[in-house]
Amino acid sequence: MNIPPRPGPDWRFCSPPGWPTPPDGWVPTPAWGGPEDDWPEAPPYWIWWVRDEEAAAVPHQAATALPPTVVEPSAATTANEPPARRGLLWPLVALGVAIAFLAGAVVFVTADRGDPGTPAAAATEQAAGAESLAPASTTPPGGAESAPSSPSETLSSPAAREQALAIDALLDESEPSRGELARAIRTILRCSNVNSGIKSIERVTRQRAEQAAAAEELSTDALPSGQQLKSALVEALSASHRADKAYLKWAKRYKAHDCSGATVGDADYDAGNAASEEATAAKIEFVGLWNPVARQEGLAERTEEEI
Repeated sequence: MNIPPRPGPDWRFCSPPGWPTPPDGWVPTPAWGGPEDDWPEAPPYWIWWVRDEEAAAVPHQAATALPPTVVEPSAATTANEPPARRGLLWPLVALGVAIAFLAGAVVFVTADRGDPGTPAAAATEQAAGAESLAPASTTPPGGAESAPSSPSETLSSPAAREQALAIDALLDESEPSRGELARAIRTILRCSNVNSGIKSIERVTRQRAEQAAAAEELSTDALPSGQQLKSALVEALSASHRADKAYLKWAKRYKAHDCSGATVGDADYDAGNAASEEATAAKIEFVGLWNPVARQEGLAERTEEEI
């Protein structure tokens, strides 16, 4: 879901119809996983941010914005023309027959070459024009090179293969932790089963610490840009661990105050958001280095959202 960023500090988040009302000062963060499956879909063109004086007008937003209807004018009735003079009738008929004959001959001659007035010829011309505007292909004459799809097709050494597989296994392990954290924060913000949400964050925090430690132990010297690849992964998991610890402190205090208090503006919640942004930057750097290795080794490519 594409929610625009907060325009300024005096704007607050406006929940669509059927969504729960968030706490004062709450804004969507990278840790928020989006609406629950049972929440209704936000109306098109929904205004996500309002100032306090505009809040009263928000419920009256139009659910849809229909494009203007264009009414085509009806064909005008042609005026009756006076009848042709009898003396000119037969010469005109003969002239029309001759023109029709010549037109048929021209169509017959040009049929094989493609009449530019026909739909098929127009499509051919359009395709030719698009081809002339397309950038020149850099594919060698022998055909496109396909990425290796199995270990037997890779060109790397056995050591590089083993190191890539170890990274791939750690990435598989890290992906569920991110989803569990997002669900836990949503549960706590709704003040439903807060204890379960806190336990989930505690579990994720332990998992992140183990994953960051495992990343520190990886060997990457046989991989392209191996040291940079490892450093980016370690920073991504370590920053995620810092975010988890900060969110956990906020969650426990939020529970102690009976699900009241600030989110944005809370020191621990803001620290969690900041660490989460640092983790995202490191993940983007990592996947830029990892995906070429994954293609070479026939492994899954990743996005920053899958780490």
